[in-house]
Amino acid sequence: MSLLTVALFFIYTWGLGFTAAFFIKNSPNFLERNLMRIGIGLGIFPILSVIFNLLRIPLDWRIFLIASLILPLYFGFKQIKEKKFPEFKFSIKKSNLAIFVVLLLFLATFYMYHKGAFSYPYLEDDDPWVHTKSVKYVAIEKTAFEPSELKDQNVFLYMDSYPPGYDILMGILHQTSPHMVWTLKFFNALIISLSIIFFYFFVNEFSGNRNKALFSTFVLFAIPSYLSHFIWAISLSVVLFFPAFYSLERIKHDNKWKYVAALVIASIMVVQPTHAIKFGILFAIYWGIKAIVEKKLLLNIFSAGIGGLIVSFIFWWVPMFMRYGGVRNTLASLGSISKGLHVPGSADRLYTFSDFFIARTTNMINNPIGVGAVIIILLIFTIIFILYYQFKIILKNLKESRLLSITLFILLGLSFLALLLSLILIITNLFIEFKIDSLYSIILTASSILFLTINHIILIIKGLEPNKKVWIPVTLAMLVFTFLGIHGARLPISLVAFRFWMLFAIPTSILVSEGMWFLMSLGKIKIAKFVLLVFVVIAVLSTSFYPKYAVNTAMWGPGGGWTSMEEIQGYMWLKTLPVNTPVFSFTDDSLITGLDMYSCSWCKEVREFRKDAINKSSFELNSWFRKNNYEYVLLGGREAVEFGANETNNKLNEMLTSGLFQVAYQTNGVIIMKVIQPNN
Repeated sequence: MSLLTVALFFIYTWGLGFTAAFFIKNSPNFLERNLMRIGIGLGIFPILSVIFNLLRIPLDWRIFLIASLILPLYFGFKQIKEKKFPEFKFSIKKSNLAIFVVLLLFLATFYMYHKGAFSYPYLEDDDPWVHTKSVKYVAIEKTAFEPSELKDQNVFLYMDSYPPGYDILMGILHQTSPHMVWTLKFFNALIISLSIIFFYFFVNEFSGNRNKALFSTFVLFAIPSYLSHFIWAISLSVVLFFPAFYSLERIKHDNKWKYVAALVIASIMVVQPTHAIKFGILFAIYWGIKAIVEKKLLLNIFSAGIGGLIVSFIFWWVPMFMRYGGVRNTLASLGSISKGLHVPGSADRLYTFSDFFIARTTNMINNPIGVGAVIIILLIFTIIFILYYQFKIILKNLKESRLLSITLFILLGLSFLALLLSLILIITNLFIEFKIDSLYSIILTASSILFLTINHIILIIKGLEPNKKVWIPVTLAMLVFTFLGIHGARLPISLVAFRFWMLFAIPTSILVSEGMWFLMSLGKIKIAKFVLLVFVVIAVLSTSFYPKYAVNTAMWGPGGGWTSMEEIQGYMWLKTLPVNTPVFSFTDDSLITGLDMYSCSWCKEVREFRKDAINKSSFELNSWFRKNNYEYVLLGGREAVEFGANETNNKLNEMLTSGLFQVAYQTNGVIIMKVIQPNN
């Protein structure tokens, strides 16, 4: 473990967050102010690194350290000189108790993810292995641009033209933390765990109720479908949604927050492409409904979104369009988002009610599915409660306008009818093995929530909704979008449907707090309310968090490309060697870098040599390895698949009998040979 790198991570993020919001009205709460500086700084890091990259400023950890500390140090020395320390005043307040609970949820989340990530010595599945090459490249070469001669060879699957924000961050951290595997596992787990804190402060601002925000945070903490410890760029992308929306919410306190929001939004656009599009739609829902309700264009919010988009285009996407010869070629190099209106995901399938209702202890590792019985029941109850709440308001204001009342009653009736039919279909399907097409219940459910959304907007606009809870229609609309997104495999428009599960968890978590508070309001005795809350918390832990914990602490596999357990065991021996020992692979060297070894996958001479290395003589191989400082070479199951078993065995026998290579370690799946000096 690199304590230095952990400390640097918080210095980078807190310092950048402090700098970005220095001239802006921050929260008066000490804990919120400083914890959200970490979130904002994390949100600014990717776009800052992309700007540095375009300006040819080396992506070096010392430069980021200086950039993050200049203003905090100046301000600190100024306070010392003046003997005034208002920035560091801290007092125990009632509002801090909720924050302490959130911090406990963060620690529990980090414990779970950390335990699971380090329960096996390898990287899981395939994506994390691929990320190691670009992380190593950034750490060594200090740039996110591929060498010009390799830009069309797709050396780095997740960098150039793929937005590099995640790999740059990990590359900077890897510069002071030599263990690649530890760096990726630890900081990926830390980042997604921090989202629990950022989510709380966003919902607190959004709903204006810290108790509801706390309950929503607990639900997000427990939902199985909200982020696993899987290592990919989406880990950072989703987390940045919360500092972005928090900054947008803070605009009501100070218009200058729009600049901070724009920078965080720009970062989202340079971390992961498909989730950037999804954020854009969520932003449009957020801004659009707020603008309609407030009868204003809300130019500060709008300009933050457009500003973030423009900044990301100037410093990343336009250079990529120019580098790859236009938009079409850039999208082609990205791959997945260049397939039109229906972009399939690797794990897309048709989902039914049971997938939402039952959270299983065996699940997908990159994006688990499922919500859990109690949370789903709470969500359904919340929708029914909102319907009932609207009905009461309409009845109370019948005299206001007959036409308005009729319109509202029609929308309410349609919502009720759609919800009722959907529930009937769901229950019927459960008993007759889904012989009725579940698409009908999907459309009816989405329609019901959409009618409620429109109704709530009208009620607020007409001044009939006394509390003016704008966050309810915004969240309802987000729920519709993410719910339909999950079912993209059934619809004509789709954008990697299975990855919507993590986004669906967000509006679900926010909404159920409203239903929970209504339930608690039914009781007059405080102890009864407390007992109900405790019961729900325990029920959520058992039906949602327990399956989530089981999945995230289970042993995950190392990926589908391995040919046998013996091959995996052989590769694991590499971890006994000193970190960054040069090791040559005849196939893909992402496994080498993913096991803390070194291989220059971006070096032209290495790539050219590898193309025909299997056909080289043992003398040529030995000579080239020694010239390029490679100490070990391996042959095993992967080579047998790519070159054929006979050719691989012949090459292996030739190398071993040449006297130029010595067996360092072997299993039935792979033989690792040490390159030795010829006798003469």
